[in-house]
Amino acid sequence: MSYSNYLKRFSITAEIDGVEITFPDLELKTGNYSCGDFRLQIKAGTVLDLNLQKEDNSEFEIQSLKYSFCANLKNFSKLIVPDCGRYYHRYFIPLLSWGKSRVMVNGNHGTPFVAFLNHFNEVNLAVGIIGEPIETSFTISSPGRTSKNTLAVFDGRLIFDFERPINGFRMGKTTALQESLYITESSKTWFHALREYGQEYYNLHPPEFEIRENAFNPTWCSWVPWNSDDLTADLILRQAEQCKELGIKSLMIDDGWFGPGCDSEITASSLGDYDPDPRKFPDMKGLVKKIKELGIEPIIWTAPLAVSPDAKIKKDVEHLLMKTDEGLWIGPNMFHNLCPSSPEARAIILKTTRKLLDLGFDGIKADLYNNISATPCRGEHAHDCPTVTRGIMRLMKELWEDMKSYRPSALMEIKVNYGNMRSAQYGSMVRGGDSPYDNINNFYNLAYMRAFVPIVHNDYLSWTIAEEDRDLAILIMKMITLGVPTFSVDLKTLPEGHRRILKRWLKFYTRHLPIFKTGIYEPQTGELFAWQIENETEALYSLLNESREIEIKLKKHLTIMNGTKYDEIYIRTGKEAKYNLKTFNYYLDLTDEREITLKDKTSLPIPSAGIVELEKTP
Repeated sequence: MSYSNYLKRFSITAEIDGVEITFPDLELKTGNYSCGDFRLQIKAGTVLDLNLQKEDNSEFEIQSLKYSFCANLKNFSKLIVPDCGRYYHRYFIPLLSWGKSRVMVNGNHGTPFVAFLNHFNEVNLAVGIIGEPIETSFTISSPGRTSKNTLAVFDGRLIFDFERPINGFRMGKTTALQESLYITESSKTWFHALREYGQEYYNLHPPEFEIRENAFNPTWCSWVPWNSDDLTADLILRQAEQCKELGIKSLMIDDGWFGPGCDSEITASSLGDYDPDPRKFPDMKGLVKKIKELGIEPIIWTAPLAVSPDAKIKKDVEHLLMKTDEGLWIGPNMFHNLCPSSPEARAIILKTTRKLLDLGFDGIKADLYNNISATPCRGEHAHDCPTVTRGIMRLMKELWEDMKSYRPSALMEIKVNYGNMRSAQYGSMVRGGDSPYDNINNFYNLAYMRAFVPIVHNDYLSWTIAEEDRDLAILIMKMITLGVPTFSVDLKTLPEGHRRILKRWLKFYTRHLPIFKTGIYEPQTGELFAWQIENETEALYSLLNESREIEIKLKKHLTIMNGTKYDEIYIRTGKEAKYNLKTFNYYLDLTDEREITLKDKTSLPIPSAGIVELEKTP
């Protein structure tokens, strides 16, 4: 890691067993420091390894731990704030963070990583904490704000800190705090810095990702086109038939299959009971069997922690629900939460999930871990985790391991909010946050996750008959640039042009699945709209939005997707070679076939929303 040119010092302040200790003016190099009864050891390498212990090696408990960083202020063009990957792009403008704090609580188990970018979207400074996910705040105090909420920028310093844990949580007792700091002052883009941070994280905390072939299935979900009140078995079966025809391999029955869902205006809910609504799904096992006979893998939605006040199960589990100082906690969606830090509550969740798998489903969509109390649970039940974040991490791990033992081939979709560097391994894929009719929000979600998650799913693409054929092709192209394509649209009502595009682009995705699965993903620019996916013999390039130039390597097989409004793009390459070229329009009809010499500054005609495929000649 490259550091110490711009950032010279940092400090650590901690409240331990009710006493505050401070290690000021720490250098970014190997050293030993003392404060009272504590010693801090720093070992410099690719990361800064930190070890905090008592002199007598006895046990202690940390109430709060603050890392503070200070440097001379620069003009930054963009800021990447600590986040789970769902909201960070809303804060690209540095001014929005001057004198502000961001917190990672409520199941928003984000990444304690920040990056400050220059004019060219290169990294001036990036800092990340490598440690167990825990409730954390990030604050920029300079530039700051006065008590009158006026900007205070007169001291010319950049001062920011990470504090963990917050909101009354405690880390729990230990004999040694061991964390590491990733710091770099030089990286091509924030994506590269985040990926390198992830690699360092995994060097210290190796994950056990399981790469499952069916996790790459194009997926359809019932969420967007209908209010959950209108879901029926017949509706789902008709969509499953369309999935088979169009090439969609997995089908997800979303919220509301048990009764009124979260989008229903009906206030009474059975959420938590998880029995199929007999009016909507009189024979769920029979429906699942029919879906499977079509060659489609069925997945079912669940919110493992959620319990409606109206659910029959509530009286049996009330002693396990989260409580705050104000009483039984209830969230914005009008449901309670089982306490994830309760081993008894987690056991109930595992049992309920097996009940869903017994209906014949091939997997679950685990949702709403992020709709949870931001303060410690005051319930009188036993807690074996000191924070909610740790409780959810443990629940996710136990649920995934139990599912694998009970149904080895089962899938589990988790969401970007809680699919962080530690927990992304506790599922078969991580999905971007809700982005109906907002493809750029979905795109940025996937870009963040792509830095450290091996299988990412788009949020379900929705559109209407107002979408032009060309634009639909670009939407699908943008999805497959970074992740598995997913859909939430009434497939039966699609016009012929839309059907044609969907079917052919899914065939394109399937044909190129080997490189999507094993290739190395990398943006060529900090704007993230020019991507390359490469393996030893093949490369796939994607140009999106206003990007018109791509730097290529002259591999045996090349594919270039043109997601811009232009009908030609520019090639940069260090050498030249002859290729057989095939050009396809946005319907993926072949429009041109010839031999060309590919060399630097070639202007290559590609129809907007179309592709070219190139095969190197002998």
